[in-house]
Amino acid sequence: MKKQNIEKQNIPEASLKSFKKLASETGVFYNNFINILMKSKSIQEQQELINNLVLSLPKHMQKLYKKGIDIFLKTTQKNHDVLKKHHGQEGIFLLKEFIKQILIDIKRYDPKILEDVLSKIPIKKNTLQYFELIPGIPCLKVEKKLYDTFKGGDKYGGECVSGPEIKFILITIGTKNIEIKHELSHFIFAFLSEGKYLRQEKKLDIHGFERFRTEIISYIIDGSFKKSGFINNYIWGEEKNINGVLIYSRNKNTIQKASDILREIFLLMVVGSKINVKINDFIFPCLISKNFSELRKNCRNLVSKNDMRETLNTLEAGGLTNLIEEFRKSK
Repeated sequence: MKKQNIEKQNIPEASLKSFKKLASETGVFYNNFINILMKSKSIQEQQELINNLVLSLPKHMQKLYKKGIDIFLKTTQKNHDVLKKHHGQEGIFLLKEFIKQILIDIKRYDPKILEDVLSKIPIKKNTLQYFELIPGIPCLKVEKKLYDTFKGGDKYGGECVSGPEIKFILITIGTKNIEIKHELSHFIFAFLSEGKYLRQEKKLDIHGFERFRTEIISYIIDGSFKKSGFINNYIWGEEKNINGVLIYSRNKNTIQKASDILREIFLLMVVGSKINVKINDFIFPCLISKNFSELRKNCRNLVSKNDMRETLNTLEAGGLTNLIEEFRKSK
């Protein structure tokens, strides 16, 4: 029996067109969904906006995406129910969850150790600032000094915390809304994954590919792919720079693979911007891929080899730099 070379099989043009359409619609939908969660002032307003957003999708997509929203909102309700048990003490409760999870991760959790750690934290009036974006999406703002005590001077200063009892967004006081959007994207992804809505490997590699694809989406949402610091440090920087940011691994081959794919995705975004492929379109490949190989293949479906070749072959000396600069300035 002859072996088939999958790489050489051509995808029908109609299928590619459909794939690109799905990617475009999904990118707009996901971005708008996050904006609704960030800006809606009441549950009623939020529900109306979300319903209208679903109805704006092509009919064949409405049922599937409505299911994803239902899973997300159902899990946020569970989250909110946990929070109600700590009414008036939400800030302290979430801080405990944060510290407890750290102690669990380093296999040092003990109620006495937790209370000892808490007793040594000087809680002032503005040390903790608690609020909910919407019921079930809690946010805790803490002083940068306090965050650094546990995270060793993390430059970013924020994360989506999956505590023993509840998931929440932790950010440092003074954090901009764009960084909250980044963590909110992680929050959404975590709940969709928990609800078995996303394609994923049976044995989750939460520090490897799972983290990588959620970070790609979150950095698309917060605009990092168009920021010089992100491009210089992580895309063109040393491979090891992405470890602890887009992936957590001790395996050099895994880090190298992630770095190579990150650079390829970025170049696909840059070339794609010349042929009307939006940066948000790359959210879809992340959502439907369950490993690095699938992600690379699905991103390539958005920008063909011919598009890449034709665009890059026309560049003169320094042309790639100019092309990237055009991409950074594009909307």
